[in-house]
Amino acid sequence: MLEILVVVIVIGILGAIAVPNLLAQVDKARYSEAKTQMSCMAKELTVYRYEHGTFPRM
Repeated sequence: MLEILVVVIVIGILGAIAVPNLLAQVDKARYSEAKTQMSCMAKELTVYRYEHGTFPRM
């Protein structure tokens, strides 16, 4: 019974260490995706401007 308790405690400690690192990686991925999308939008707006002589109206 003591061994099971020790294993559960160790798993809990490892989980407490791993979860914040995982969440940080998720935030980095979201930031990177947003940066990529903004870059694509900027390029598309530049192409639109060259083709139409002005930026699209909002």
